[in-house]
Order: sequence, then structure tokens, then C-alpha cells
Amino acid sequence: IGLVIVGPNGVDSHQTTAAASKTVLLHVPVTTDGGGGFASGVSRDSFLIESDNLVRPITLFQDGPIPSSICIVLDTTKRLSLFQSTKGNIVLPSLAKGLAEFQNLTQNTEYSIISIGESPQLLLDWTKDLKAVEGAVGSVELKGRQSALYDASFTALEKLEQSANQKRVLLIIS
Repeated sequence: IGLVIVGPNGVDSHQTTAAASKTVLLHVPVTTDGGGGFASGVSRDSFLIESDNLVRPITLFQDGPIPSSICIVLDTTKRLSLFQSTKGNIVLPSLAKGLAEFQNLTQNTEYSIISIGESPQLLLDWTKDLKAVEGAVGSVELKGRQSALYDASFTALEKLEQSANQKRVLLIIS
């Protein structure tokens, strides 16, 4: 859960110039003192925006989840032991559980998956369907021993530029 706080961009609120209409958007995650989770019910009065030693007004305040775009870069080379541990494939259930937990916090989160093999490959284009994410990860066939991690990372960053949400996450599992 995060907070969206919008305030003037270092300009006194009494000015009427074009510069006065510029705003700054801040996504502020607020956690509990114990570091165990996100705080909710935080009010506008809990925040203060200062610029040039002047307190600036908060013009918009929202408390709630912020939709995200998550691009997962998944190592699919044979050397990845997480798929072939003594406990079996531990990547799929762990990833599915983590993404489901995230989905419970924020709606309209979208996912994309890129595999790291000898060259990057788009496994799943942007979707909000967690079952499709599980299916894409579950259908992975391990092959090769070379990993194009840098190429896949650049491909993922380009993919994130095409995402619908402003909050963007790059998750690399290798």
C-alpha cells in the first residue's frame, strides 16, 4: 500500500505563473514500526512537504494500493537448480504465492515474463491474469547452459516502458 501525494514543484502556492501549476507526484510506501507490513489509514496530516525552507500544500492525497507493472525475467537454463531441487520445482509455487499475495494488495497489476536462455524470449505479454502467469512459468522447458542475463534485462526494461502503470517493477529470478 502506498500513498500518492501531489504538491507544487518548489513554487510558492500564491504565485500564478505557469511554473506554479507544475506538480510533483510522490508514491510513498508507509510501513509499520516493526517492518512487517504496510500501514493503512495514514492521514494527510502525517506528511509535510518542504521546499526552499517553505511548507508547500498537498493538493491531492490518496491512501491505498498503487497498481504496478511487474516484468519477471526468469532464468530457464539447465543450470538453474531451483527448478530441479530435491523438493521438485520450487519456483512455480513460490512465485505464484508471492504474486497472489501482491495481487491481494493491489488490483490492476499487470505481469509480463521474459525467459533468459541463450537469447531472451517473451514468454507472456502483459496480462492481469495470474493463472496465465502460473501457466507460463509452469510450461518452462529448461535448455542450454548459457544465460543472456544482460540482454534479457534490457529487453525487460524496454517491455516496462510499454506498461500501463506508472509503478514498474523488474523481478529477476536467476
